[in-house]
Amino acid sequence: GYSHSLYLKSDGSLWAMGYNNSGQLGDGSTTTRTTPVEIESSGVASVTAGGDHSLYLKSDGSLWAMGLNSSGQLGDGSTDDRSTPVLALTESTNTLALNAFPESGGGVVGGGAYAPESNQTIVATASPGYLFSAWSGDINSVKASLVVAITDDLEINATFVPDRNDDDGDGLSNYTEIVLLDTNATNSDTDGDGFSDYDENQTQGLDPLVANPSLYSYFVSREQTARLAGKAEAQAELAVGGLSSLSYFQNVDLGQPYTSQWFYQPGMGWLWTSKESFPFIYRAADNESGVSAGWLYLSQTADQTKVSLYDYGTETWIFQDF
Repeated sequence: GYSHSLYLKSDGSLWAMGYNNSGQLGDGSTTTRTTPVEIESSGVASVTAGGDHSLYLKSDGSLWAMGLNSSGQLGDGSTDDRSTPVLALTESTNTLALNAFPESGGGVVGGGAYAPESNQTIVATASPGYLFSAWSGDINSVKASLVVAITDDLEINATFVPDRNDDDGDGLSNYTEIVLLDTNATNSDTDGDGFSDYDENQTQGLDPLVANPSLYSYFVSREQTARLAGKAEAQAELAVGGLSSLSYFQNVDLGQPYTSQWFYQPGMGWLWTSKESFPFIYRAADNESGVSAGWLYLSQTADQTKVSLYDYGTETWIFQDF
């Protein structure tokens, strides 16, 4: 060419180097290259270089062009310069076009110009946090990989949807973790501080990528203190002959316990707390309600629109209206 060169290797690959102000190298840029760059990995039959544009013929009979196009010399129906190869023979009877476009959330492989009556494979690949949904347009299918019979020019679209699965079981969808929060969808505690990603993001308003080990230690300490305080108070009540929480835990036949710190919540049974132990709450075993004894941690959103309880026994959150 004027200041660029191309060469064809015996394996059918096409390489280019030199001046690239109009994209005549076809590598997707206008950057001058002092070492060869690969334009096609196979299937090229012959190549020629114009002053500031290049053309090559593929073994399937299609003609491709790139570079300066001020006079329409690329043959793509425009006068726009092209830094990547475009199909020059748009009316050629030797090839048919298979145009496959990805919508947001993934990509496709397999589009191009092909010989009539040939079969070509096209594959849709979802980006992390998304799932392939379906092909639409000239072909409708829910299979991500398709073998397409090239009998006419075709145009199809690949649709992707957010991945609503929850691989790590922390209550956040894979889409939320990967796309919105940038957390690890296979690890329920990305920052390893003891709080789950869901707990940090949805309940406490913390960043699940920033570890809060001291805060977690504080909560654990509070829970242990509350446990000891509850036991001591129950033992004190029992010592003076009162109907205590401890006596209830030991023998449910004694009746329903009640002190100023006990309250009954439908669906959860009898709960106990005090100023010293709050927001830690002790839940009594209740066969009728199907709940087991254990400690809970009460949490409330900043706008006070949602209340949740963390069950230390099952390590799950319970959403409850009080």
